[in-house]
Amino acid sequence: MTSVYDSAEYIITEMNRREVEITHLKLQKLLYFSYIYHYKKNNVELFDENFNAWAYGPVIEEIYKIYKKYRDLPIKLQRKNLNLSKMEKESLNFVIETLGFKDPFDLVKISHSKDAPWYRVFIENESQGGIISKNELIRYAITM
Repeated sequence: MTSVYDSAEYIITEMNRREVEITHLKLQKLLYFSYIYHYKKNNVELFDENFNAWAYGPVIEEIYKIYKKYRDLPIKLQRKNLNLSKMEKESLNFVIETLGFKDPFDLVKISHSKDAPWYRVFIENESQGGIISKNELIRYAITM
């Protein structure tokens, strides 16, 4: 299992390498979809940090605090020697390749679907800002 920090920096680095704009909002959604995809494919968590159900979808608060200074501007960052396994990179690359070119608000719409964990916490449980449980994320990953 890697850290969410290495996962975020890998996504940003790869998006910049591919010359695709990455904003804070898009980063949060790509982390969310990467977590779900990685669990579905490998039956193991990508990282340990929790997602919270915020208005624009799932957010990892620690990552929010680091990158909020960019607001809606592109994040420019290049990192090497991140602590990621081949399996983790494959999952992150799959999500980058399939969703990385989408508009961030299209990703928000996907994360807000009725069967998604965000919807169950934010809308059904009326828990704005509440933690999306690992069980909820895993249930969703398995049923996708």
